[in-house]
Amino acid sequence: MWNTALSEIGDEAFAGTYLTTGDLSKTSLTLAQEQAFAGCSLKEVVFPSTLRTVGSHLFGLCDALESVRFLGNAPEIDNFAEETEEGFPAGDIYVTISSGSVEDVYDIYLPKVTTFIEKGTSGWGAVPGTWQGRPINYWSMSTDPIPDLGASATASEVAAALEGSADANLAENIKTAVEYAAYRTWALKLGGVTPREVKDSPNAWLSYALDTDVLIAVAPKEEDVVINTFESAANEDAFEFTVKIDGIEVGDNALEANIRKVFDIEGVEKLVSDGVGFSSDNVEVNAAAPKNGNVKFTVTPKMESGEKLSSFFIRVKMK
Repeated sequence: MWNTALSEIGDEAFAGTYLTTGDLSKTSLTLAQEQAFAGCSLKEVVFPSTLRTVGSHLFGLCDALESVRFLGNAPEIDNFAEETEEGFPAGDIYVTISSGSVEDVYDIYLPKVTTFIEKGTSGWGAVPGTWQGRPINYWSMSTDPIPDLGASATASEVAAALEGSADANLAENIKTAVEYAAYRTWALKLGGVTPREVKDSPNAWLSYALDTDVLIAVAPKEEDVVINTFESAANEDAFEFTVKIDGIEVGDNALEANIRKVFDIEGVEKLVSDGVGFSSDNVEVNAAAPKNGNVKFTVTPKMESGEKLSSFFIRVKMK
């Protein structure tokens, strides 16, 4: 998370680092100096509308760079050197990529991916067109894998933003602007993962629903779901138990509504044979906030008034 008070990024501040994403849109950044991101692992960056000046060779040797977006007017480019050793103008800002590679070049010149800007900004020249010799066009939803829709987004706008996601469960479970905003907030805070990687993940919904801090690579199997603790609740007719998933730590901010969409709690009074009679209709379920990577449930068997149970069986599975 970037400090919102950030106003300047110094020379070579992130040069050679493993920084992969740079959503600076909420900062007060006005200046990014020479080679600020040179040679780092940056995949995408969003500059705020406050940006006024960038130094030369800003993205030199950033061969992993995939996406650059400017939210404000075209920045001025300070030339701190006459020329690179390969003869490219020092004032060029390298914001594009190609599938090829260039060897022995101080600043890699990769002109094949468009840089995106906001409508209503100035200083860019004709759009679509070029800026600093690079293709430029207006930003659209298709260029932002998980766009900001705002609090008044309609159900159709949410559906359009989720279109193209590898995990169809996202569209099935996220319908409102509030639900979408929560998903987007989670996606953007993941370390070392781009929004595009989130959208392309087949397990994005499960990862979000469980508030994991990394994308789940492989969906858990039935045997990975384990009842960790089990005891009687304060209400003598109820039971409390915690559930864990081997290899997955559930985040403390996982929403109860999402947890209920992930886990299916079923009960049966008499165990006749494996699986026979178990039903979610036989239990009333409440989920507490996750803790220490586990999910806590309180389950009350549904029975006729005054009826006492001599036995009751509960099972947990993933939907």
